Amino acid sequence: MIYSTDAIVLNNKKFSDSSLICNLYSKDYGKVSIIAKGVRKIKNLNGAILQPLNHINVIYYYKPKRSIQTYKEASIIQKYDDIIVNYNKAILSSVILDMINYSSIEDNPCDIIFRLTNKTLIKINASKSNNTIYYFIFF
Repeated sequence: MIYSTDAIVLNNKKFSDSSLICNLYSKDYGKVSIIAKGVRKIKNLNGAILQPLNHINVIYYYKPKRSIQTYKEASIIQKYDDIIVNYNKAILSSVILDMINYSSIEDNPCDIIFRLTNKTLIKINASKSNNTIYYFIFF
């Protein structure tokens, strides 16, 4: 089956010479692990799409007996550029993504968690540096 959904990239890990294993929190399917084969090659532009703190639309092949699904393609919906530039914003956003990654289980969708995470990252991205902690506390 081919699934398509909006997702937030929680983290990624290098796998072999040219692949990435990514943990995503998707709107429709909850936490999903995918393997993206060949995205670390120089000619492949998809490696930049699968970086943490990206809100993406991902298409992947789903097999229920596998714990890691196979990546097909993705496109960026929103990139949180101001978070990456500011150290405090980056730390707080990384903690939020780690909390989602370690507290959620595979294939357990929760639209409220997805919306809360997305809105919090949008607010942190747009906030002044001294207001960032308030959004983190609210989360």
